[in-house]
Amino acid sequence: TDHVMLAGEGAMAFARAHGAVDAKTALVTPEALEEWKCWREYRENVASFFAGRSVPGDTVGAVALDAAGDVACGTSTGGIVGKRPGRVGDSPLVGCG
Repeated sequence: TDHVMLAGEGAMAFARAHGAVDAKTALVTPEALEEWKCWREYRENVASFFAGRSVPGDTVGAVALDAAGDVACGTSTGGIVGKRPGRVGDSPLVGCG
C-alpha cells in the first residue's frame, strides 16, 4: 500500500485481504488473557497510588552510543495491553515518540 499506517477496521480489512490471521482470536491465548488480568489489577493499584499527582505518560525512549560511535535509538509506549482498540501510539509516528 502507498499508505504509511492503517488502523481500525480499514487495517483489519487490508490484513484479511492479504491473508493475515484475525488477531482478535489468534492472539488471545490463555497466557495473554492472564497478562491482561494482571495488567488490569496493576493499573488500578498504580492509579490509586498516583491519584491527585501529576504523572507523565508511559512512553519511554533510549539512546545508545557504541564504541565505534554508532548511535541507536528506540521508543516504546508500554505495549498494547489495556490500550483502546484502534489506537495508534506515538512511537510509529515520526517526531512524536
